[in-house]
Amino acid sequence: MPPAPPPMQGLDWSNRRRVLGLIELICRATDMSLLYITHHMEELLPCVTHVLHLQDGRVAYKGRLESYDPQRTLESKYNTISKQ
Repeated sequence: MPPAPPPMQGLDWSNRRRVLGLIELICRATDMSLLYITHHMEELLPCVTHVLHLQDGRVAYKGRLESYDPQRTLESKYNTISKQ
């Protein structure tokens, strides 16, 4: 069975923003936990506090969002040096 697509796949940017806004409102208005799966960093919501980054089915990073650097995580995976 193929994996499920990310929740916003197929939505244009305008409708993505609407749905993300609703999710953010629910997070702020409740004590509910949210597990949000995405391939797009621009979809991370302000209510997100922790990240679990999977790469090739393995944990590449887990921890607080403010400590997460996706570029560094990918660089360490592929042993590359970022050129500034």
